[in-house]
Amino acid sequence: DIYLRKNGLTLKANQIIGGDFINQEFIFNSNLYIGYKGDNHRLQVNGFIDVARKITTEELEACETIINGIAEFNKSTFFNHNVVFNDDLTIKIGR
Repeated sequence: DIYLRKNGLTLKANQIIGGDFINQEFIFNSNLYIGYKGDNHRLQVNGFIDVARKITTEELEACETIINGIAEFNKSTFFNHNVVFNDDLTIKIGR
């Protein structure tokens, strides 16, 4: 365990070795929360998040989505509400 005074010793990131965090909630002053929602683990970012590579998920819920490149759907895709396309839409069957 590490105990620090609020105005005491400063630890730099390169002075801490890796390890497993215990199974509890962590709230940071930088709009980041790691904890639980019901029985599920949860990462909550209250701001912007930039991902440089691929995101893989079993379920995605998005309120507003802007796709600036190619969107590829590899399985059946269902839209539960109106879908509006403001430009061309191309549908290719097969590869």
